[in-house]
Amino acid sequence: MFTGFFGLTRQPFTAELPPEALFRSLPLEEALARLQFVIDQHGIGLLTGEPGSGKSATLRALVAASDPARHKFIYLTMPRSPRGLLTVLCHALGLDPAWSAVDLAAQVKEALCRLDAHGVTPVLLGDEAQLAPAAVLDELRLCCNTAMDAHCHVAVEALAPLAQRLTVTTTLPGLSTQQTANYIEHQLQWAGAARPLFTREVIELLAHHSRGVPRQINRLCTAALLAAFAVQQPLVEEPAFRQALKTIDPESA
Repeated sequence: MFTGFFGLTRQPFTAELPPEALFRSLPLEEALARLQFVIDQHGIGLLTGEPGSGKSATLRALVAASDPARHKFIYLTMPRSPRGLLTVLCHALGLDPAWSAVDLAAQVKEALCRLDAHGVTPVLLGDEAQLAPAAVLDELRLCCNTAMDAHCHVAVEALAPLAQRLTVTTTLPGLSTQQTANYIEHQLQWAGAARPLFTREVIELLAHHSRGVPRQINRLCTAALLAAFAVQQPLVEEPAFRQALKTIDPESA
């Protein structure tokens, strides 16, 4: 692997960073503040962004910054039926799901109310809800009529009653060129780099071709380091970046 060649102690451009090691960009900090406001207000929030923009990382940071004695986070990929939603919530709440849908709904609401009575805020992290049928989102809305706090980083505009209950909507934009440079520097320092590994020209190209999306930055940086390593160049310059770009997006190279 190229890590030793570049004086690194670990792979720098990975999504598997612990929350405390995340690059605290301005968009991430703003999203965290908005989502924390949602939780404090016992509301419903909407976190959007294109794939790889950092939604999951933002949620990991949110969970890590919260008091586990005061919050119970429930993460789920939104099921395809209301009964499936209630069943998943029952399991997450440590319940044995009832047979009938009516009893299932009662179980969930009673469990959420018990948590609230003990000073614990349930926080639902719903993934891929834009793929869920309207009936599932409507069931979610009914669950939110209890003491439940929720934020769903999904599109719910198709369901007006739920959309009208949104406390906050926030979007993770792509990083600017300077933010991209700061992100790359942060990742390299976390991996043990003692010097810059990319020229300024390459960083500008990285910002342009990745559109500031962290996942794309990671892919391009890793490919560029591999291309430079292949020709034993200790600094990633434009030819190595262009070679890396061909492997990822030949039409852009």
